[in-house]
Amino acid sequence: MNEKRMQRRSFLQHTVKIAALSLIGRRLFADGKQGENEIVEVSFDDKESSVLLENGKAMLFQYQKKKAPLIVWNQDGRIRAFSSSCTHRGCKLNVPSNGRIQCPCHKAEFNQNGVPVKGPAKEPLKEYRVERTESKLMIFLNQRPISEETGSQELQDISN
Repeated sequence: MNEKRMQRRSFLQHTVKIAALSLIGRRLFADGKQGENEIVEVSFDDKESSVLLENGKAMLFQYQKKKAPLIVWNQDGRIRAFSSSCTHRGCKLNVPSNGRIQCPCHKAEFNQNGVPVKGPAKEPLKEYRVERTESKLMIFLNQRPISEETGSQELQDISN
């Protein structure tokens, strides 16, 4: 009788371990899969986002509570999206002004292409691929910008 109880206990412990490992594995696999095609949509119908229709305007766009916002910037009609984390120490960057993105922590500055031009930062900001329709932007968080893929400085217009 005592032997059966031990077998049962061992079986249950083993089953719980397998279930836990299975859930952890699924979570890791799902996160990886989800990240492959993660797209952030910015609607121009939203009052805050509609500012992006104006040349030279920019905003910090918070797409998830626990993630750093994106810098979304209209540069002569071309809307670009950059990471808002400084490449020096990870501080949250300011909204662009006077054609520059500035870090409030150590005064690093980045130009319109996200390249550091002043201060301690040495690496450029990560830029995200942006596609535009008449009513919204789609920012592809895990794809390079079109300009990096094709050498073109033009955005792909998918409104047709």
